[in-house]
Amino acid sequence: MIPVDSTGVPISELATKSGIPENRLIHLIRQLTAINLFRETSPRHFAHTTSSAILTDPDFSNTVDLMTHFLDEGYKCAGYLPEALEKWAHKFDTVQKSELRTAFNLAFNTDSHYFDWIYTPENIPKYGDRFGRSMMGGARHWVIEATLKTYDWSVFEEGDKIVDVGGGVGHVGVAVAKRVKPGVKIIVQDRPSVVEQGKGIHGHIVELQPHNFFEEQPIKGAKVYYLRLILHDWPDEVCRTILKNIIPAMSSESKLLILDGVWKEDEYWVNGDSDMEIVEHWDAIKQHHGFRTLHMMNKLGIDSRNVSDFRR
Repeated sequence: MIPVDSTGVPISELATKSGIPENRLIHLIRQLTAINLFRETSPRHFAHTTSSAILTDPDFSNTVDLMTHFLDEGYKCAGYLPEALEKWAHKFDTVQKSELRTAFNLAFNTDSHYFDWIYTPENIPKYGDRFGRSMMGGARHWVIEATLKTYDWSVFEEGDKIVDVGGGVGHVGVAVAKRVKPGVKIIVQDRPSVVEQGKGIHGHIVELQPHNFFEEQPIKGAKVYYLRLILHDWPDEVCRTILKNIIPAMSSESKLLILDGVWKEDEYWVNGDSDMEIVEHWDAIKQHHGFRTLHMMNKLGIDSRNVSDFRR
């Protein structure tokens, strides 16, 4: 609604286009100007800053999806965290998916698990498809780099299969496909709606197959079963179920590769005993990972103990 090259769009025009009354919208926009998103060039006229202009770049669109995911589901769930902790926190690591209840269930008034809810037919257009796009933007560069650098994908031969379990729309599978020899088959598995979304983006490079990793793995004897940023979504008992469903499919030559976050030891999080040490030690990286962990707790019930227990 605000062109990048505009010197200022009147709030009245923005109100008409957004459907938000002018006397409400003005307060929202001015709050954003305080954090350098938009600027008020003259009274009640708004233009972009270099920060907000980035959001209009098509190459940044998937990251905007991730931001919207946090702002929508994330912030709604956050208000219900205290109540969810009181009701269910002691059960997070002892239940299966269907029994898991979190702040998400309270915020969205549902008994369904988060992933089941966003992939119901009525929620796919707004929530499910956006989640798929957000995973392309969220950690695209570092996840792809970590995937390619931490394993030698060139060792596989024609006819070998690599199965990306829960691989989303296939963006990382595509990067792996460019590293393997001709004839190595990359199979990306996910929910049916995600697979259909992925086919339209990457279907010409990788094979996308519907599969529920709470059921036994259908592809037998693949050289690699790859779990990328999957286990951090689930409490301990559910992680065991996911892994057990892969074991029967593995041959003596199969490998299980896991790429995931590992929670730092407690010493890392200590931020000192003075105000200055707290300010200096609680840096942007700690803030980011702390925020993401709370976000995951709100939606999916995981915590730091879940991650560190898995590592051991």
